[in-house]
Amino acid sequence: MIEFMKKINVLKVPPRITWLEWTLISVFLIFPDDLFQITGIYKVESPTYVPYRWLNYSFSLLFLIPITIGGIQAIKNKRTAWILLLVAIFVRSCYFKFKQENNIFDYGEYEIILTILIACTLFEWLRILLHRSKIKLDAFFGVFVVFHIITQFAQLALSLSRIEGRCNAINLDVETTGFLCGFAAIYLKTQKKYSTSVFLLCIAGLLLSGSRIALILTIGYLLLYEMSHIKKKTIIKSATVLIVQLGITAGLVILLLFPRVFDAILNSNFLSAITRTLNFTKGTDLGSYDGRTMSLTAGMEIIKEHPWGIDAFFTNIQENTIAHNYPTFPHSTMLSYYIMLGPLILAPLYVYFIYKLVQKTKDKSQKSKRLSLFEVSFIVLFWISTGAPIVNYKIIFVYILALELSLKIQN
Repeated sequence: MIEFMKKINVLKVPPRITWLEWTLISVFLIFPDDLFQITGIYKVESPTYVPYRWLNYSFSLLFLIPITIGGIQAIKNKRTAWILLLVAIFVRSCYFKFKQENNIFDYGEYEIILTILIACTLFEWLRILLHRSKIKLDAFFGVFVVFHIITQFAQLALSLSRIEGRCNAINLDVETTGFLCGFAAIYLKTQKKYSTSVFLLCIAGLLLSGSRIALILTIGYLLLYEMSHIKKKTIIKSATVLIVQLGITAGLVILLLFPRVFDAILNSNFLSAITRTLNFTKGTDLGSYDGRTMSLTAGMEIIKEHPWGIDAFFTNIQENTIAHNYPTFPHSTMLSYYIMLGPLILAPLYVYFIYKLVQKTKDKSQKSKRLSLFEVSFIVLFWISTGAPIVNYKIIFVYILALELSLKIQN
């Protein structure tokens, strides 16, 4: 691990003046959500009439720190697109208030706007800190990922998992944990900068998360990458290699066929979590294939009923989903945000994103452009395939981090 950290140049000591800021920003990057619940000055929860009481949002007094520091830096450096986004969402909510339809003011729910605000200002703060400390973004990312996977193993070791034996990283949900590990595995593979042990750690974290969509996409993208480079590799055919491969495969099959037996022996839920990851169709629970399909169908029905979308707050989308016979929300980030923001906000947002993508890649080599598009497409497909309305700033922060890394690829 020390060799890995030296390789990405993260052991370089930043100037003393930034140590206080690094300590401060670490509170928001690695501390559990409980801290922000305790220091909350504004809270909102799912109403009692909602059958699936998922929302439990708290705006902490501590959040004023990244909002102030990051906000000042963003304005100073003229990176204000996210401010325009928040203004557009607010103005749209005023329209719903004027039309006397469900709106954030009547419900007192501002969690969507606040979540975006905190995530964007936190990333702006990180950006300036990395610059001052002369630490590259990919170096920070490597340590960030390893730390969060370690918290998954800690959760497993202490039997703290709360969802079907699945292990999430600290202050992330299981789906975003799966995304983080999967994206990291693809990024590390394509960049060829890191050790095999770190790559395998990412795969372990992905399996521990129990995220089936992340697993499918990660395996698919890794296979695509390998197939595109197969002509450049030497294929070794050896009896010893074949025997080892067959032995490992047989062992994995046995473990996955009888996970609960081995979990009982090991006194853990690790193998059950992996089996859950590989089981795509069993049952009609909310996380199953059937349940996901039902949630997406409900989302499409909402769009038919409200083609211009509804106001952006969690209870609103949940009430509309319930009205179409599903108890939670559409299990697709892209679909959920189309419903909550509507085409008048999303269309300009997509245009801006494409503009930034073209701008960031225009001076790159063809190989770098392909890799950037390769990894951006992974992020977009994940948003389409799974997710939810996001009320955790750290989830949006992870997505911004992944996008920024994808656009910075140089090969």
